[in-house]
Amino acid sequence: MSSNALLTSSYDFTLPKELIATHPAHPRDSARLLVYNRATDEISHVHFYDLERFIPQDCALIFNDTKVIKARLFGEKESGAKLELLINRALNAHDIHV
Repeated sequence: MSSNALLTSSYDFTLPKELIATHPAHPRDSARLLVYNRATDEISHVHFYDLERFIPQDCALIFNDTKVIKARLFGEKESGAKLELLINRALNAHDIHV
């Protein structure tokens, strides 16, 4: 692996605005999926509902249904000291775990 492969600049590319999704696919599994076959160096354009064709039979799929919350709060004390609070999880509508 070249050292350039680890630079984020090596992943820069131009993506035309008309190819950027502005809303989810309906139905959701009709979203497009790009599949790269390392053995043959081929790229396939399929749909997400085709995913099962590309996963080896002895693999396990793990589904993550977590949601991202706005978890970082910034503030300032009366003394001028800066504060940053990172919320770990909401316990209910009024309490949080930090």
